[in-house]
Amino acid sequence: MMKTTTAMLLIAFAAMASADLERIYDPATPDAEAFEIVRTAVESSDLAVVAALGRVHMFENARALGAESWLMSHLDAGSVPMRDYGQVPGLKEFLIDHWRESHAASGFNADYDANTNEPWKGVPGLLSRFYPGDPDVHALIWQIVDTDATPAVSLRMMALQWLNVGRFTTHEADAYRMNVLVSETHPTRAYVNVGIAARGLALARRPEALDSMIDAWQAHPLAGNEIAVAVASYPTSQLSLHAEQLRGFVDKADWRELGSEAVKQAMTRIEAALPVIDEH
Repeated sequence: MMKTTTAMLLIAFAAMASADLERIYDPATPDAEAFEIVRTAVESSDLAVVAALGRVHMFENARALGAESWLMSHLDAGSVPMRDYGQVPGLKEFLIDHWRESHAASGFNADYDANTNEPWKGVPGLLSRFYPGDPDVHALIWQIVDTDATPAVSLRMMALQWLNVGRFTTHEADAYRMNVLVSETHPTRAYVNVGIAARGLALARRPEALDSMIDAWQAHPLAGNEIAVAVASYPTSQLSLHAEQLRGFVDKADWRELGSEAVKQAMTRIEAALPVIDEH
């Protein structure tokens, strides 16, 4: 299935990206030259640039997941260099306009897991990556969340990812994340969405979010690793207020034996923040 999806993506990118745009994938192309290629495409309204940048973003996602080697082998291609395309004049407006025009024309109401070879669907992810914290991108995310008829289980996951990639720490973003912690019930995606939401809440570390994360840890143990790392980012003064609940997680032995290094470090920090029990 993954091989079929990758093949579809490769066909789409090959068909839509011009020869000049192909050069942005070459590590030998200087950043300034790559930015100029993208700027020229934007100024000429060449929609192939959306597909070209989509491929860049696909490789960045693969890096984050530790799957870049797999992707390179299936695409029979070298690594695509990371560049800060957010500095290209007019790119943000071009992408937002393209999203809105394509959305209106296509009636975007299909699951994100389907028809992934339509590059315009990747525009919110590109915007979050290239313009972290940007208010225009923030506004577009809420426009999508509020108006799309996309099935909630798919849109919710994507919106959480956009907010995290864009490092949005607004009250609106954190309220959305906290709502996911208390309302997510999908049988197979719940723990994934809860984990993504917890990662996002760790960006701002609002005290009011800590209760929700601890409750979600109990309700969604499969998301425990993500939640543990997020909870451990809080200051000791906040963690100690939840000593009774947190001690229940710390006292379990499985994280000491089976946890990753990141989880062990997180749990050790949580443990150190809890008051010492006087047994005498």
